[in-house]
Amino acid sequence: MDLGSLKVKRLSDILSELIDYTSMHTDQITDFTQGSVIRSIYESISLTLEELYQLSTENVTWAIDHAILDAFDFTPKEAQNSFGNVTVDLYSPLTTDVVLGRGTSVFSTSQNSQSLYFRTQQSYLIPQGTTSFEIEVVCNTAGAKSNIPANYIDSMSTTQLSVLKVTNEDPFLTGRDEETADELKKRFREFVATRGRGTERSIIYGINTIPEITGCFLEQHTGYFDIYAHDANGNLSDSTKAKCYNMIEEYKAAGVGYKLLPLNKVKISLNINLAVTDVDLVTDAFQEGLRQYIIDYLNHFNAGDDLIVSNVIEKVLSYSSIIRDVQFIGGATYTTAPEEIIRSGNIYITTDTKPNFNGKNEVPADDVDEDTDKDETPTVPDESDGGTKLLGFVYYNSSNNYSRTESSTTPVSVTYYDANHVIITTLPYDLGFDPDKDLVRVEGNKYTVLDDYNVPIRSLSYDNTGSIETVYDTTGSIITQTQYDNYGRVTALV
Repeated sequence: MDLGSLKVKRLSDILSELIDYTSMHTDQITDFTQGSVIRSIYESISLTLEELYQLSTENVTWAIDHAILDAFDFTPKEAQNSFGNVTVDLYSPLTTDVVLGRGTSVFSTSQNSQSLYFRTQQSYLIPQGTTSFEIEVVCNTAGAKSNIPANYIDSMSTTQLSVLKVTNEDPFLTGRDEETADELKKRFREFVATRGRGTERSIIYGINTIPEITGCFLEQHTGYFDIYAHDANGNLSDSTKAKCYNMIEEYKAAGVGYKLLPLNKVKISLNINLAVTDVDLVTDAFQEGLRQYIIDYLNHFNAGDDLIVSNVIEKVLSYSSIIRDVQFIGGATYTTAPEEIIRSGNIYITTDTKPNFNGKNEVPADDVDEDTDKDETPTVPDESDGGTKLLGFVYYNSSNNYSRTESSTTPVSVTYYDANHVIITTLPYDLGFDPDKDLVRVEGNKYTVLDDYNVPIRSLSYDNTGSIETVYDTTGSIITQTQYDNYGRVTALV
C-alpha cells in the first residue's frame, strides 16, 4: 500500500543519523566503533525507534483498510461447518410412521477418524414402509477440518430405528475456514464493481455472498434468465435455495423473470498412465495419494467449469517430480452443459518407465529379457498357437494365479506378454463391480463384467492382432472402445 509521505526508517538509517548528529555537534565523543559505549546506547535507541516505525506503519495500514470496509459494514465471512446428506438403510420396513428428532447424531467409529459428530438441524418424518431414507446433517466443528471423505460416517445414535447401514455416499466439502484478509479485499473489490444492480455480474456476486454457495452460472434468455447455483458438495438444499431467491430479488432488474435451478453432477472417471523415473518409487501409498489429489481437484469444480486435458496434465505433473509424462486412456476432456457440474468418478493409475508417450521411446529389441528359463509367468491353457504369442488375459484377485474360466470373482487387471512369456505391461480392469451380485461372463476370447441386472459394464476381447476394451453405459449401450496392440499400447479410440 502507498503510504504517501510516511517514510519508514530502518535501524541502520536511524543509527547513522544519530552518529552524524553527534559528530557535528561535539568533539568530545569520537569512538563510534562497534562495542563502544556510545554506539551500544545508540543501537538500543535505534532498535526501539525502528519498532515504533513498524508499529505505526501497521496501524496506519490497518486504519486505511478498515476505514473503507467499516464504512460499507463489510466484515469477513465466518468459518463454516461442513454439511451434507447421509443415507440410512433399515433392516426391515417401518411398521408405523417415525419422527426422527432434531439433533440426532451420526459419526464414524473408525479408530483413525477425527472426533467429528454430525447432527440433524430439523425433525424428519419417516413414513410407514420405508426401508431407506436420506437426511441432511451438519458437523459440530467449523472450518475446513470438518470436511470428510465419502463413506466416512458409519454409525447413528438412535433407538427409534433398527439401522442396518449409515453412510455418506459423497464427500462433505462445505467446511470452510474464516475468510482471510486477501480474500476479503478481493470480495470487496467485486462488491464495489457490482454496485449497479440489474446486471449479470451483480446477480452472480449477490448469490456468491450467501455463505453456503461456492459457485453459480447464469444463462441469459430473451426476457428471463436461468441461474444454476450450488454449494461445495454440488447440491442446492431447500434452505439455501430460499436464500438465493431473496438475493436474486434484491439484485435483479424489475420485471425480469428467472428460474433458479440445481445442477446435475457428472461423474468423470480417469484412466491415468504415468511415465515415471523409477517404478519402484510408485508405491501403493504414492498411488493412493495421487488418486485422492485428483479426486479433490475434480470435486472442487464449480458451475460452468470444463475439464481441459492440459489443465489435468499440469495438475498431475505438479504432484511429484518423479512423474515425467501423463497419458489418459480414454481421454480427459469434458465440456459441461449449463445444468452440469463435474465431480470425481473412479480414478485408475498405472505406471510406465518410458521417458514420455510420444511414440518414439520404444524399448530396443536387444534390451528385452530373453532369459525364459527362470520366467515363472503362467501360460494360457488351450492356446491354439501353442503359446508363440500371448495377448493377455484377465487376472482375478481371489487366488494367486491367472484364470480364464472363473465367473464369480472380481477382475483386477489385464496383463500382456511377449512371445517369450515376458510381461510387457498391465492395464487396470473396471473395479466398479460388486462380486456378490455381478458376474464375469467368459465367451471364448471375450470377458464381460455384468451388473446385477446382467447388463454389461465393461468387456475385453482379444485375437492374434491385439485386444479391444469396451465400456458400456447403464443401458448396455457402448460408450467407448479402446483398441490395443499385442504390447498393450493404445492404437485406436472409438
